[in-house]
Order: sequence, then structure tokens, then C-alpha cells
Amino acid sequence: MPSIGMMVAVASGGAIGTLARYLTLIAFKPLLGKFPIETIIVNFFGCFLMGLLIELFSLKLNVSQELKTFLTVGILGGYTTFSSFALDVASLSEKNQFFDAFIYALLSISLALLGFFTAMYGLRFFFKA
Repeated sequence: MPSIGMMVAVASGGAIGTLARYLTLIAFKPLLGKFPIETIIVNFFGCFLMGLLIELFSLKLNVSQELKTFLTVGILGGYTTFSSFALDVASLSEKNQFFDAFIYALLSISLALLGFFTAMYGLRFFFKA
């Protein structure tokens, strides 16, 4: 069971990250029209920050596990789960598990889309009948 401090770190960081995502989406939506570039911007920026933080934690910064969790799982996880996905792929790659990293990426993307479209079309079929 995680400590209360870790749960507070995740929950409070998640609230900040989710609000930041919402505000980013609102800010970029009117500028770019129908193509959902704002989601690409959120995912790029979140992944960029995740890479930056993980490397800083590894090389330079000695911070508590609660602060690491607050920033990565909390804020960036609330901002974009794509940053966690990128970290998982990078972690496997760093261990020279390139095949596993490829399979993980392939399964993550394809199963997420499969789940989404299965639910969407399943409900359309169910409520149409």
C-alpha cells in the first residue's frame, strides 16, 4: 500500500496536470481549426518534460521520491499519459530490450484504439437496436 504522502503527491499533481491539459487544449483549439494539433502539442510537450525530468533526476537533482512522483506520475500523468508511455518505452530501450519496447508500443497504441472503437461502435449498435 502506498503511503499517504505518495497518494497526495499523485492526486494533487494529477489535478494540476489535468487543469494544465485543459487550458492548453483551449488555448490552441481556436488557432488551428479542425485538425487536433492541440493533442499532439500536449503529448509532445508532456513527453519532452518527462524526458527532461527523468534525466535531471538521474544526473543532477537529488529530490525525494514524493517530489519525483508528484512531478512525473502526478502532473505529467494528469497532463498526458503519453509521457508515461514514452518513459516505459525508453526504460525498456535503456535495458536493450528493443523488441519488448517495440511490442509494448505496438500493443499500447493498437489495443487503446481497439478498445475505444469497440466500445464506441458496440454502443452505437446496442442503442440502435
